[in-house]
Amino acid sequence: MNSFIKELKQYRHILSKQTILTLRGQAISGNVEGAIKGLQTALNKKQSNKDKMTNAHRGARYMAKQYGDVDYKTQVGIYLKQ
Repeated sequence: MNSFIKELKQYRHILSKQTILTLRGQAISGNVEGAIKGLQTALNKKQSNKDKMTNAHRGARYMAKQYGDVDYKTQVGIYLKQ
């Protein structure tokens, strides 16, 4: 369970807060297999254009926070191409 929750933290800049909280709660309640399956489903899910922009900005903020000297505009472009 703890390893799954630690693994879930690396997807904070990709998934919505509600999805992360749902998967975390599922793992804490003992359904780790279901939470892993839900994570795979959420990662493979097709995103709307609004979600793509939100996640691109979230990912760029994450990269800027982690590495400091990253160009924000370039990072947003990279995330939108993915």
